[in-house]
Amino acid sequence: MSTDTIGEYLLKVLDRQGKTLCLKTAFSLGMRMISGLEYVHSYEYILAYLKASSLLLDLGEGNENKIHLLDFGLACRYTQNGKYKEYKKDLRKVHDGTIEEYKEYLRKVHDGTIESASREAHIGAHARRFEREILGYTLLQCLCCRLPERENLKNPEYVSQQKSTQMERIT
Repeated sequence: MSTDTIGEYLLKVLDRQGKTLCLKTAFSLGMRMISGLEYVHSYEYILAYLKASSLLLDLGEGNENKIHLLDFGLACRYTQNGKYKEYKKDLRKVHDGTIEEYKEYLRKVHDGTIESASREAHIGAHARRFEREILGYTLLQCLCCRLPERENLKNPEYVSQQKSTQMERIT
């Protein structure tokens, strides 16, 4: 599929605008991303991760307010037989081994994008509510350019701890 005919990746827009967006633009973008997530959730799916490089801004005439969520490679259903799946840690996905094992896990589950994973994804759990957290990381990246955990992406424990610390400051 040729995405160039549809629009421009958010990551390219960020690069062109000096890595950050103004507050009004970021807020507008966030509202459109929430609508997109709600649409995906209405079909009982979750994306499992979200990042600026998987968001396409529609540049077509009359479509200026559209945003396309791309890359559903890790999407999964959050229901089974019409009932919500039990929320639990997935021990097959928890990083209890070496850094190399965790990197391999991230490569498979998060396409190697540790910074776009929710706190719960670090322990192998996925749910709709955590996609709002991931959305928040993406919007912070649009506003600030750099998140605190980016200082040491090679250390999964550090990244997870930084995310938890930042979330505690909010609540």
